[in-house]
Amino acid sequence: MRQITDSRRAANLKPYLNLLVYLLLAIAPAVVWNGAFPLDDAYITMSNARVLLTGTDPYYATSALTGATSGVHLALLALLGLLMPIPVALMAISVASAFAYLWGLDVLVRKVGASRWKVPVLVLTGYTVGTVPHLLMNGLETGMAMAAVTWLLVLADDRRLAYLAGISVYVRPELGVLAALLMLRQIWHLPRGEAIKRVAIAALAASPWAIWYVVELGTPLPNTMAAKAAFFNHELWRIEFRIALFLMALIEFRFLPIFLGFLGLPRVRGGWAALGFVLIFLAVALTEMPGALNWNFGRYMAVLVPPMVLGLARLSGERGGSALLVVVSLVCASGLPGNWESLQKVRSDFAAEEIATRRVLARLPVGSILLVHDAGLPAWVQPKARLVDLVGLKTPSSIMSHKQWTRDMCHWGKAEDEIARRAHASHFLVLKMYFWECLSKNLRDEGWKLKPMVSGTSEYQLFELTAPTPSARLDTAKPTHPASNSSVGAENDARTTLP
Repeated sequence: MRQITDSRRAANLKPYLNLLVYLLLAIAPAVVWNGAFPLDDAYITMSNARVLLTGTDPYYATSALTGATSGVHLALLALLGLLMPIPVALMAISVASAFAYLWGLDVLVRKVGASRWKVPVLVLTGYTVGTVPHLLMNGLETGMAMAAVTWLLVLADDRRLAYLAGISVYVRPELGVLAALLMLRQIWHLPRGEAIKRVAIAALAASPWAIWYVVELGTPLPNTMAAKAAFFNHELWRIEFRIALFLMALIEFRFLPIFLGFLGLPRVRGGWAALGFVLIFLAVALTEMPGALNWNFGRYMAVLVPPMVLGLARLSGERGGSALLVVVSLVCASGLPGNWESLQKVRSDFAAEEIATRRVLARLPVGSILLVHDAGLPAWVQPKARLVDLVGLKTPSSIMSHKQWTRDMCHWGKAEDEIARRAHASHFLVLKMYFWECLSKNLRDEGWKLKPMVSGTSEYQLFELTAPTPSARLDTAKPTHPASNSSVGAENDARTTLP
């Protein structure tokens, strides 16, 4: 009898031991954190939170929601920012989101029949696949979005789905597709009154966020995708090139193994909704913003991981599925050391870059008007200048200039010229690497004089600008097809700034 009692007690403790492991995995990257984040976008988020807390934006003179992809993430950061320094609050949210994601995976795979050793192995596969360990700690809403997708799938047959469905749109807009598909599936067989009630709950959950965006920006959804689409303008890219970029991203960022889960989704209860989300996501990405699949360590593809883990869990229960799971999990785990090393390196780079950027921008005369393409770090270091975002994330008027003039990457001259003239820009801060260097060349081609001021050890170059006279203006070169542009794919670099 005592042995039976001990056995039951051990069985009851197992789920808690799993949760403890997940918590340790979530906390581990924060233990050696140096205070920096691996993307400029995280500094946009922190700057936006600071604007919410102070009530003013002396750098862009715009709303805190401008350039904010996730209203939920931003609001939570500002709230925690009342209690602790904003960078610490951002790391706390990253850790909490990572834990919620791992815990959600545990619950999700058990729902489709996974048990015993397969549960932690599936969860660890969802943690180690691709660049996920890096993405969970990137200082953005990525981890929160992955957790939201996971719990949407967990709640597929639960009446509480409506609450999360409404909020998830404001965690990341594309999550609205999964939320809508799951809601449609859930209410399809419900009595009319109950169906209306659940739709109303979802609408009420979304309404505070929608109202906030409408009041601040005049639109119920973020403006970030419009800025990126106008700046990079991928409309001319051939379909075969778009597909090749997607496949390259799967291979480069090591997401390919887990895409075997795609085969298991149709066999899961509610799996067709998850499958529909994946297909719609990829269709929109390939038609509208194919280059985005290669940005920022593949962070946009991160929301596809939970559905793939779900499908893999289903496959693991079939004949030969255990062996398949072991192979996939080992392949995914093999990338963990590289992810850890990459995260630490980029954190170190950004810590040094923050110091260097403060030093560089200290040379600016008070009242300068500074053109930037990295909208976050220059604002976070608080220069004595007004900032103008050439991309358009924090300066929405730039979007219209790119819609009118920009046809592909590295041919931004006419749009830059219009933005710089409109802002009466006096200085320009640009990265000395990859396609960002096109910005300074393009501006010179429009007749602007760029006088180097200081670079030091920074990857940024600071220029003093002199506007061209009408006779000095040069014609810009005709755009080439993006597929032949050597800059294509450079978004893969860690310094790519778009969220």
